[in-house]
This record gives sequence, structure tokens and C-alpha cells, in this order.
Amino acid sequence: MNLEDTRRQIDRIDGEMKELFAERMRMSLQVAKVKADTKDQVYKPVREQDMLNTCGEGLSQEVAAPYRALLRKIVAISREYQYSKLLSWQAQPEEVSALLQEWTSRPELPMLEFSVPAENTLGAVLSVLDDLGIGLKSLMLMNPAESGRYRLTLAEDTAKDEKAAAALFQLWSETEAFALVW
Repeated sequence: MNLEDTRRQIDRIDGEMKELFAERMRMSLQVAKVKADTKDQVYKPVREQDMLNTCGEGLSQEVAAPYRALLRKIVAISREYQYSKLLSWQAQPEEVSALLQEWTSRPELPMLEFSVPAENTLGAVLSVLDDLGIGLKSLMLMNPAESGRYRLTLAEDTAKDEKAAAALFQLWSETEAFALVW
């Protein structure tokens, strides 16, 4: 098989992966509907970790780690999708509504302050912003003696749009003591 044939095979596989991804997102939408009906939490760290622990079974060590990384990203995208749907479908807790109202009513951008709970990671929290194209200007550990409390400054070009509102809702849901600091 030459390079051109190999690339055609990769293109075919990419097309199959696209169809499977679309199907997965349809299932993610169904999960969001159930969670909306039952008022269940979107982020289930134990479920995600169990899935990631077993997803590489049957794969070589060389391929298992990259596959887990891919699946971790797909799960994060599914969660972001679910949060955006929930935000548009249902009334939010009063605290979230107040945050979003404050976010949209002021012309300047706030800093975001939060703690990362033990079941989450700072990388996962930051990927929420990165995946939605929301840039960071700075990130600061608030008090080195108190690990896990951070303050971040958003990039000046951050739009106060639906993507940003969904990101705030997700960060409020997946971190502890989330606050906007003006």
C-alpha cells in the first residue's frame, strides 16, 4: 500500500469516526434530557474515571494512553454540550442566575475565583474555557498554603455571549466557591 492509499484509508476511518461522534452527541443530548428531568448533576467524576480506567482494555500500551486522552476530550465536549443545553432549557439555581445577570450587566470583565475539588483537576477546569475559545490573561494560585484556590483573568476579547454563559454555568457546577471578582 502506498502513501496515497494509506491516506484514503485514514480519510475513510475519519468519516466513520465523524458518524460515530455525531451519534455520541445525540446520546449525550438524551443524557442531558434525562438529567434535566431528574435534576441530576452533569459532572459525574466517578463514572468518568471508571470509564477511563477500562476504555483502554484490549489495546496495546502504546495506543491505550492516546485513546484515553481522546476519550477524555470527547467526554469533556459532551459535558460542555449538556451544560449548554441545560442552560437553555431550564431555570437555573438562583445563584447561577445572579452570576449570569451580573456577568451581562457590567461592561468590564470580572476575574473568576474558584477552588478545584478533589475529584477534578485544574487542567479539566481550564479546558472548559479553552474548548469554548475563551482566552486567559493570567492565572494565579491565591494562597500557596491553601492549595486549590485560584483566580484567573479572562482575555480582553472575551465576548459575553452564550458560550461564555455556558462556561460560567459549567465552572460554577464543577468547582467550589465559584465567584466573580470585580
